[in-house]
Amino acid sequence: MPEFVLKQKTALNEDRPFSGHWDGFSVSEITGQHVWWAGVSADGEAALLKAAQSALDCAIPAANRFSDGKSDGSAFRIVSAGNRQFFIMGEADKLPGALEAALHVTDQSDGWVGIRMEGSATREVLSRLCSLDFHPTNFAEGHAARVPFEGMLALIACENVGEGRYSVYFQSSSARSFVGHVSHAATSVCGPSTSGGH
Repeated sequence: MPEFVLKQKTALNEDRPFSGHWDGFSVSEITGQHVWWAGVSADGEAALLKAAQSALDCAIPAANRFSDGKSDGSAFRIVSAGNRQFFIMGEADKLPGALEAALHVTDQSDGWVGIRMEGSATREVLSRLCSLDFHPTNFAEGHAARVPFEGMLALIACENVGEGRYSVYFQSSSARSFVGHVSHAATSVCGPSTSGGH
């Protein structure tokens, strides 16, 4: 009988995480992240706030913001996604028990892919991809938004204005198209890739 060998692939169906480099801009696939969609009932917000503070040592983010915290050495991010709704990204494969108990949670890790963009040209590249105003007075560190990128809904967070660092999460079903649009926009702004796309 023929022998079959299973090979691990990234979320973008590659042998190794995607990365690309241009003059003034780089993009890399975020690996080792789990993603949860979470909601809280109208009378459960106080319990959620207490759980976030005790489990992650962070606050619940206001609208269009995100908060970062840690639990047992694993980083977590809570992103506001609407009225009493949140995305949570984490390095661990489970939410801290107190936080999970305060929320209605769905694990959506297989449905999302994350990339990190960084560099002096990042805001200009992003402006080619969506209509959000990325000027720091409008979209500063700690801000987050759900916006269409080339017709595909994505979740973007500003991590560091000075370094031009943003994380973007989008649905895995459109991952290759999404990365293709990012690469095209980067080439349009910065010139040819200096890395060949990986």
